[in-house]
Amino acid sequence: MTNEEVMSINSLRNMGQGYRVIASALNMPVNSVKSWCRRHPLSEFTESICLQCGKPLICTPHRKKKKYCSDKCRYAWWSAHPEERKPKTLYDHVCAGCGSAFSSARRNTRFCSSSCYAAHRKGDRCE
Repeated sequence: MTNEEVMSINSLRNMGQGYRVIASALNMPVNSVKSWCRRHPLSEFTESICLQCGKPLICTPHRKKKKYCSDKCRYAWWSAHPEERKPKTLYDHVCAGCGSAFSSARRNTRFCSSSCYAAHRKGDRCE
């Protein structure tokens, strides 16, 4: 493969083109382009941008993609975008200690309060 072909392949890859498009643009077999691309990855680390401040982020391969450069930026972004939060699901329960109905974000909650739990553990009946 010539240097011109290599430079053309890299420029088309950076633009997001696939193997078939690159191969047809350069009049090369698809498998030749695919093999060369797999042996010569563009970068071991991928880059993204912090959602809050716009600083470049370097992401480690096989890890979750980073969205923020720091906890400070993460807190600031979530404070500025409360509409993006998913609402918590509330589950309806009946307290095992006092028998009152209550709602909780936890699926397997048995008691309505810590005092009701403590009373149940002691064998007392809570009100």
